[in-house]
Amino acid sequence: MPNVPEMPHAYLPEYESWKREFERFDILSDTTLIGHSMGGGFLLRWLSEHPEASPARVILVAPSLDPLRTNETGFCEFTIDPTITDRTQLIVMTSDNDSDKAVVSRNLITAALPAADVRMFTGYGHFIPEHTGKETLEELLEIIL
Repeated sequence: MPNVPEMPHAYLPEYESWKREFERFDILSDTTLIGHSMGGGFLLRWLSEHPEASPARVILVAPSLDPLRTNETGFCEFTIDPTITDRTQLIVMTSDNDSDKAVVSRNLITAALPAADVRMFTGYGHFIPEHTGKETLEELLEIIL
């Protein structure tokens, strides 16, 4: 059964509170981690701070690294560990019509982690139902399964 942590203050994220919630769960070698938007930025920071962590897969959906630094808590102020793709399969799901911030984030991620498996989708925006026109994202399910 999957564990889905409910991150506190999703729209005003604070890294330490998200970290406390996230670390209540075991991250094992057969674990698949999925992060959407700032959740993707969180996973990259957490993995960068925990070089011992080697989950099976990490899937970032429209990841955000807050490139304009709009989050005042310093949520995404870190350096991406270039060994992440040595420790896990990293898949980045991105869309051709997401925001400029998302494009900058994607470029930062692919520059730091050139071995990442980047999958471009057409017309999915920020991968929310209002942008995709769908309630479920079958493409993500296919990757997971």
